[in-house]
Amino acid sequence: MVKYLIDAKVNIDEIDGSGRTALFYACKIGNYDIINCLLENGANCFHQDDYGYQALLYACKHNNIKIVKRLINEGVNINARSKNGKTALIVACEFNHIHIVQYLIKNGANVNIFDIKRQTALVKSLINGNFEITKYLIEHDANLN
Repeated sequence: MVKYLIDAKVNIDEIDGSGRTALFYACKIGNYDIINCLLENGANCFHQDDYGYQALLYACKHNNIKIVKRLINEGVNINARSKNGKTALIVACEFNHIHIVQYLIKNGANVNIFDIKRQTALVKSLINGNFEITKYLIEHDANLN
């Protein structure tokens, strides 16, 4: 269906009432084939919705490491911040996705960025009581102050 719409020259970066594109929804449902098709046909992976979220944050929230890797390979800014200051790493910590946390840090995510509530990824992991993520962040230079 997506290929049909692309062949019909539908604008693949059309936005909805919240500023989201098809790429955002494909990240949300975790459909790698649709994401691949959209990106191969020029979908804008840098677009931000009305909240300043990029597709990468949706992929992190919905725990799809394969999609996270694909978007990072497209060159998205791993430390991009939403309007409320959240980064991909902060989102991955909020939702307890250790494999995504590890991948983001190995690929240059800044562990000490804080959101508008002045909470870092470490604070999010502590709030969630996630010892594994907390330990990993500390081992990778998370600021304890």
